[in-house]
Amino acid sequence: MGLTKACFATATPSLHKPLLATPKYQNYYITLQHNKKTIYTLLGIIPNNLIMDYQTALNKATSLCVSSEKCEYDLKEKLDKWAVDVSDVIKIIEQLKKDDFINEKRYCNAFVKDKFKFNRWGKTKIAFMLRQKGISNQSIESAIDNIDTDEYISVLTDILSAKHKTIKDKDPYQTKAKLYNFAVSRGFENEVIKEVIKRIL
Repeated sequence: MGLTKACFATATPSLHKPLLATPKYQNYYITLQHNKKTIYTLLGIIPNNLIMDYQTALNKATSLCVSSEKCEYDLKEKLDKWAVDVSDVIKIIEQLKKDDFINEKRYCNAFVKDKFKFNRWGKTKIAFMLRQKGISNQSIESAIDNIDTDEYISVLTDILSAKHKTIKDKDPYQTKAKLYNFAVSRGFENEVIKEVIKRIL
């Protein structure tokens, strides 16, 4: 059963006509009117006319998967934002998996390649972010194993060499500590960091 205009009125502040005459409150009222969906979501109540139907949501989700690799976690977030019914979300995810639009192994390989090449993240950070998305350890380990060891060390060397140039501290110990902490924040492992720092200093 959908909400009436009266229901929406009770969810918004009472705005009297004299107040609406001022630019500040007029803009506030307009903002509320254009964000009804957000307000309904915060209240935990979505009116029927704002719920996206199954076929529309499936088509939109499919288009997203065609444009770039998506995992189940990503799509559930999108479907939730589109106010898709929970039962339809389950069916859409199942259908996308059946049609191979959602493929954990393929997504994981693409994610690892992208984050290493463009973001220059280390293996630890990449693995952590994938686990946050509910990706299995088996898929994560398999994808990370595809990173070339020499290229991995080369990337970290470039990162730390650039960082070293920005460090003004003359104390070798402090310099080493700053480089180490920076590499850790990028998601690189302890042993690799130590090896690269030795090469730089």
